[in-house]
Amino acid sequence: VLEYLVGGRLSRQFLEPIFLFKYEGFGWVTPGSPALMHALFIGLAIAAAMIACGLFYRWAATLFFLGITYVFLLDTATFQNHLYLISLTSFLMIFVPAERALSLDARRRPALRSDTLPAWALWLLRFQIAVPYFYGGVAKLNYDWLVRAQPMTVWMSEGTEGSWGRPLSASWGPYAVSWGGVMFDLLIVPALLWRRTRIPALLLAVTFHLTNSQLFTIGVFPWLMIAATLLFLEPGWPRRLGIPGRRAAPRGALAGASGPPTGGLSRPGRAFLAVYVAVQLLVPFRHFLYRGHV
Repeated sequence: VLEYLVGGRLSRQFLEPIFLFKYEGFGWVTPGSPALMHALFIGLAIAAAMIACGLFYRWAATLFFLGITYVFLLDTATFQNHLYLISLTSFLMIFVPAERALSLDARRRPALRSDTLPAWALWLLRFQIAVPYFYGGVAKLNYDWLVRAQPMTVWMSEGTEGSWGRPLSASWGPYAVSWGGVMFDLLIVPALLWRRTRIPALLLAVTFHLTNSQLFTIGVFPWLMIAATLLFLEPGWPRRLGIPGRRAAPRGALAGASGPPTGGLSRPGRAFLAVYVAVQLLVPFRHFLYRGHV
């Protein structure tokens, strides 16, 4: 949000262009006046801060989802996968009871506090973060990426800068990055879920995303994925590091202390969750619905 407000991205992408490309079915989504658009992003910044602090969390998550999805739908030409991911994740956060501990809401309303969370809340977020990793690897399983190291050869000839990029600018560099990218995307989630490889995988993920942030201009994506990767650690890990909580997390507990978890899913909730997961698994194959080379 600050990148749009402070970095000039708002004006450059949505206020200055005289034509915006539209998603099919969303041609009616158009930018507001400059004053209205600036007010929107200021509101998004406030909502994001409220989500982080857990203050009126559900309302803040709902407003943030609506606002960021509106921005996402304004122009297909500015599509980035992490903007889509942020929209989806903010939608899920409306339903995930993330404000039950270490939040201003829990301080404001002690009855809301809970040291445990239902397993579906954690696994749903893990699933959503795993989708771009896994399908990113599947998308790379093609002749151009693996045999010709394209488009990585072009990207690295244009995008590598400074000491980070020089060693990889050699002829072998694009091939190393291409094959390494495939292996990383396909294996990182299983490695994070397996206890024996979790810490090395976490260190590898941090190194991978920090390297991407230096080599390429890809916005907030590396920092988003570094933070989201922490979801794959054992639940309760912040309290083992000394972050305040009522009790230390016993091994196997979801979020801190013993006791029944709150926020179980109803039957309609489980049905909705099943449909949502199915959509996320099927949408990456949408190109089979179109004729010709896509």
